[in-house]
Amino acid sequence: MYGPKSQQWDIALFKNVPVYRGQTVQFRAEMFNFPNHPNLSSPSTDPTNAQFGRITSKDGSRRDVQLSLRYLF
Repeated sequence: MYGPKSQQWDIALFKNVPVYRGQTVQFRAEMFNFPNHPNLSSPSTDPTNAQFGRITSKDGSRRDVQLSLRYLF
């Protein structure tokens, strides 16, 4: 028995801002699972269970956002 496919879309954005003679500040924004798509768990495979073949939960994937500031010299 096959379960549903899972989707994990990540995106990263960078912006470099020159500060002084070859020195740069970089702003970074990274998003994991950015469309916040729910991924369903596998169906129950126990034939004696009343929920056999049904998907009753989803995995713990959630949207995570990470912001950072880098100083390059």
